[in-house]
Amino acid sequence: MDSGLIDSHEELGINAAKSERVQYRKVTTCSPIHTKGYATNITDTDPNALAYGDSLELYLYGEIARITNYTFQYNTHSLADKNGYILTSIVSYTGYSSNAWIPIPTLNRTDADISLFLLAGNSFRYEGPGADPLYTATTPFSLPIGGRANLMYYLSDYYLALSDAQFITALRIISTIQFLTTYLSVHSRGASVLRAPETVDDQAFQIPLPDAQSMTKMSTWFAISMAKLQQKTVQYATGPAYIPAGTDLVGPFNEQQQNMCQNQKIRSRSGTVSFSVLGMAIILILGSFLITTSLALDSVMGFVRRKLHWKDYKSLQWTLDDKSQLQRIAYEEAGQRHWSSGENPVPIH
Repeated sequence: MDSGLIDSHEELGINAAKSERVQYRKVTTCSPIHTKGYATNITDTDPNALAYGDSLELYLYGEIARITNYTFQYNTHSLADKNGYILTSIVSYTGYSSNAWIPIPTLNRTDADISLFLLAGNSFRYEGPGADPLYTATTPFSLPIGGRANLMYYLSDYYLALSDAQFITALRIISTIQFLTTYLSVHSRGASVLRAPETVDDQAFQIPLPDAQSMTKMSTWFAISMAKLQQKTVQYATGPAYIPAGTDLVGPFNEQQQNMCQNQKIRSRSGTVSFSVLGMAIILILGSFLITTSLALDSVMGFVRRKLHWKDYKSLQWTLDDKSQLQRIAYEEAGQRHWSSGENPVPIH
């Protein structure tokens, strides 16, 4: 999954000239990994443990916080407990010490953040086979119903030379990137981020899942990180809506960063209002010119004709057709005579 180049001005609304913008790109690669050769089965021999005597599967993809020599422990008893999906998320970098995973050499990467997700289907039964890598269910079983018929179902198978403005913009994005890992999109939500449970009934039956179910799930996790990128970019200018107790948040600390708070664009909740300054200027200037011309044209042309004695008859006819002269004629016919200035636009009684 590739976000493509996300422009700090066009997509994130950090208003800046082209020479002061940066671009960010997030690429996430998802791949199922083999368990064969990386899992071992033991029996819990700790009498004080809740799983005493149970069969445990240990997955050996690297140590956790140098405390355990295995990555994940699964109790096979969960297969009979009618438990729902369990999703465990682990991250490789040390920013989260409580879950610091040290990957084995074959999984370790130095050019990316690595997240490991372990999904257990537990006792879910599928109404049809599925070939999705994370929801593989091709083992058929038949379940008697009322002693008459059998219900067939399936079990799970197993940085750069930048200008000052670009540097500040890049720092804004970098400060957000740490919250965009797939691990953080999943870890606090647990199995609630899965889409498959939406189609499970109260008897723990799962309808057949599409072969691309895990791709749908992963794209949802990717979309969560993109939404957080937008949210936290805006929060740089607005401030966070909620500040947890004891958190020491530091706002923009210099003039250039403070100026960026005034250059944040955001979509209006009431919709988008778009207008052209050039278009408005043309309308106002041209409209004002036409109105002024319309108001002054009669007076100017009348004055010119009188001074030049140009087409006096047409000028007089134009004046006599004016509404004020027409009103004078009506008054004269009614007996109200003795008018003067009959050749002017406005006669005098």
